[in-house]
Amino acid sequence: MATEPAVEHIDHLQRSSRDTTSVPDILASWLAEQPDTPDSAPEVTVSAGGDTNGMSSETISVTATWPGTETLHWVMRMAPSAADIPVFRTYRMDHQFETMRRVAELTDVPVPRVHHLEPTGSLLGAPFFLMDRMEGDVPPDVMPYTFGDNWFADADATDRRRAQDSAIHVIADLHSIPDATENFGFLLDDLPAGDSILSRLLAWLQDWYDLSAEGIGRSPLVERALTWLTANFPDEAASADPVLSWGDSRLGNMMFVDFTPTAVLDWEMARIGPRELDVAWVIFAHGVFQELATMAGLPGLPDLLREEDVRATYRERTGSGPGPNWATCAGSTSTPRCNGAASSCGQARDACTSASSNVPMTSTARSSTTVRCSNVSSRKADHMSGLGPLDEFPIHQLPQPIAWPANSDRNFYDRAYLNAHDRSGDIFLITGIGYYPNLGVKDAFVLIRRRAADGPDTQTAVHLSDAIDDARLDQHVGGYRLAVDEPLRTLHLTLEETEGVAVDLRWEGLFDPLLEQPHVMRQGTKVTLDAQRFAQVGTWRGSITIDGEQIAVDPTAWIGTRDRSWGIRPVGEPEPAGRPADPPFEGMWWLYVPMAFDDFQLVLIVQEDPSGFRTLNDCSRVWKDGRVEQLGWPRISVHYASGTRIPTGATISATASDGSAVTFEVESLLPVPIHVGGGYGGDPDWTHGVWRGEDFTERLTYDMTSPEVVGRIPFGVIDHVGRAVCREGDGTTRTGWGLFEHGALGRHDPSGFADWLTVAP
Repeated sequence: MATEPAVEHIDHLQRSSRDTTSVPDILASWLAEQPDTPDSAPEVTVSAGGDTNGMSSETISVTATWPGTETLHWVMRMAPSAADIPVFRTYRMDHQFETMRRVAELTDVPVPRVHHLEPTGSLLGAPFFLMDRMEGDVPPDVMPYTFGDNWFADADATDRRRAQDSAIHVIADLHSIPDATENFGFLLDDLPAGDSILSRLLAWLQDWYDLSAEGIGRSPLVERALTWLTANFPDEAASADPVLSWGDSRLGNMMFVDFTPTAVLDWEMARIGPRELDVAWVIFAHGVFQELATMAGLPGLPDLLREEDVRATYRERTGSGPGPNWATCAGSTSTPRCNGAASSCGQARDACTSASSNVPMTSTARSSTTVRCSNVSSRKADHMSGLGPLDEFPIHQLPQPIAWPANSDRNFYDRAYLNAHDRSGDIFLITGIGYYPNLGVKDAFVLIRRRAADGPDTQTAVHLSDAIDDARLDQHVGGYRLAVDEPLRTLHLTLEETEGVAVDLRWEGLFDPLLEQPHVMRQGTKVTLDAQRFAQVGTWRGSITIDGEQIAVDPTAWIGTRDRSWGIRPVGEPEPAGRPADPPFEGMWWLYVPMAFDDFQLVLIVQEDPSGFRTLNDCSRVWKDGRVEQLGWPRISVHYASGTRIPTGATISATASDGSAVTFEVESLLPVPIHVGGGYGGDPDWTHGVWRGEDFTERLTYDMTSPEVVGRIPFGVIDHVGRAVCREGDGTTRTGWGLFEHGALGRHDPSGFADWLTVAP
């Protein structure tokens, strides 16, 4: 009956290819034979169901008029034909029909009344049923209601909250139907065998994924999520009394009048199972739309369907709430919806499923919603290679996809650097993730120095490397992941247990990030560094685990700095030398001090050549209210330990905007040479951007007292846990914490270093 082939690219999640011209006559004859209808055939008209939010079943509007009676307005729900890219392996229209009938019978949930089931497909080529046509407004999916300029987003916040609460009441009332297994046990008929209902649902999910993968290829991200769900099976949720699960519990499947539901629609995924499935999905589904709005530079609706509000409303309505396995169940409900939609929206598959693989690794479903659809397919190269979700928005600066670098310089990079420390001087964590598109590599590292007063002094490095992919909004290498929860404000850094080290840390910026001055270096005529960077100081919370020992990270004690930089800098394998530099490189002197004080953050960057000529001078402080105050041309005296180039501190004499003196006395509490396992400055063990093969990991541990390591330390940049006292011209003092980074490489006349080997007296 199809009149056109299945489409490759579709505008909606379900588009019909069915020829409906013969449907009225066929349907009229069939209705005349149904119980509870007049014996004569009615006059029937049909039309397309319009733009709906459904992703699978076909919707057709039907009117039927018998002589001498009023016209009946129905909606036909029909399983899709093979030409319409089915989302599911089977369509049990009889299950949908019976579920809706029983829900209407057992509850006050506004389910359309159902009529006349045709379960065989012999009449119109696919099973169908008729239900009452309902009136109301639906929060749109395309474009998502979070984008604004629609009835729901433009409503008063109080009205949206009424809609939210009434939607949660619908879910709660469905879950309150007694004896779910007895009343809706038929919903288990097509599930695989298993030890529990939840295990059967997960087996069905695996089969659904296999079906989707037949047409669009397999996804390592989905497969990792399925493996994790199996390994972390929530026994407690599985053993709890099951409830009727609506299956696609979201605002877009409800009609509203005056912000109260008048119709609860789309029952093709109804099952019985843990209550967590529906509650998690309504939060998670909104989180997807909220993230899409954020990506588009729009505010969205951040106060809608917050987890704490949803759970409170649900608990108030039912007297109970989701169990402790909330996150795992959230994963099991989000993964199937993303992957199922993939069979009709191929390119969107990985964009959704890459985040659902993260859901069970967090403490709540809400905390991972910001990752979910900010991810992009990790497909192998094809004619669409390079395209990602950001290419949908007017942010391009060149006539090419965002993922493609502006030039072919092999040294192009895009990297995040972060550090974390408490105020004891006993531990310092430094980490980063980088992308090198012209080398085809992405990598990450975690570097941890621990120094005990009467114990070992070690520096541990974990390295991860892999082939680059197109998932730039899902920053990850192996088990390492850096998620942007709120751009320029909050991050979530995780490292699944790798080589004995695991990290779960959340960052919150204390001040607005500061855009630093561009950094350019040349060797002769060749540009060796051309980079842009922003810096920020913030706090950390979470945990660090090393060989089974968990270290709690408390934001009242732990602080850190981070930067994002991109451009050109030496990365990867060494380039051919060519003609020796003339004059040769004699060295550089570098100082970088981002620190947080009570009411401002300091960001200082100074670079000088061997003669002391300052090639970079950037000294500013950012106040709590966002003001940026430049602190002039600071005079700097670095204090070195005798016989070394390792600093113990520095005096920075700057000038406030009113001309008064501002002095910073900085001291080092714990030095970490980042060229010992960190990949910076000629590190012989690890270089950023070097191809090491797919899924590479390694761990190196250094004894920081060994002569071999001690001998390497002077020849690179050292990051220190820094503490500083700021003295204003009026005598006010403040104490600050952050990074004290310094390198004195080669000759530096102002410091008295005549060559590479000279040390402080």
